[in-house]
Amino acid sequence: MDDIKTIINWISVKDKIPTTYGWYMTICVPRNYEEFNKNPSEMNDWIAQFGIDKTWFNNGNFFDRDKKAYPREITDRIVYWAEIPNVPQL
Repeated sequence: MDDIKTIINWISVKDKIPTTYGWYMTICVPRNYEEFNKNPSEMNDWIAQFGIDKTWFNNGNFFDRDKKAYPREITDRIVYWAEIPNVPQL
């Protein structure tokens, strides 16, 4: 991520994972990410449009926030994570 400008301190899951449970901002790849391996530009387009999310982390794994079903473990799809910044209060 060194080649792009960002105000968020994105951390690669290859370098480090969170140490405490809670919500984190994450960048993930699509469920069918193997199909994108042949065309990285399509993968980057998908990530730019849909890849950022708020994700639950617990016991070394990330989980989606599907409210209709039991949360699914999606650790294999997460590529970067960051702590959620404080937001303004009313």
